[in-house]
Amino acid sequence: MDPMEHMVLLGDFNLHYPLWDEECNVHLFMRRNMEKSQALIDVLAEFDLQMELPKDTPTLQALSTGNFMRPDKIFVSSSIAGSLIQCGTLPGKRPERSDHIPIVMELDLEVDE
Repeated sequence: MDPMEHMVLLGDFNLHYPLWDEECNVHLFMRRNMEKSQALIDVLAEFDLQMELPKDTPTLQALSTGNFMRPDKIFVSSSIAGSLIQCGTLPGKRPERSDHIPIVMELDLEVDE
């Protein structure tokens, strides 16, 4: 990737892997889940993307069981990783009847005019 190009990849990937999930959730690390996660890991390596939401940060609380999971992720290119001011969740701001926890990310980026 050109050093002048920057990338942010974020969303609900619905993937489970030890790189971002808690080790106590070993039941999520089935072969099928690991293989599906590997496709994302390959993209991260190809485009030199770094995970910005800290490992083990819950991004979803299942409405039926109350269990916390981490399907939502934020990755940025290494060219802007140093510009990160903050990246975290706002559990107290979760909308009613939603299982996803809002995420906030702030980058300090200069824009050439």
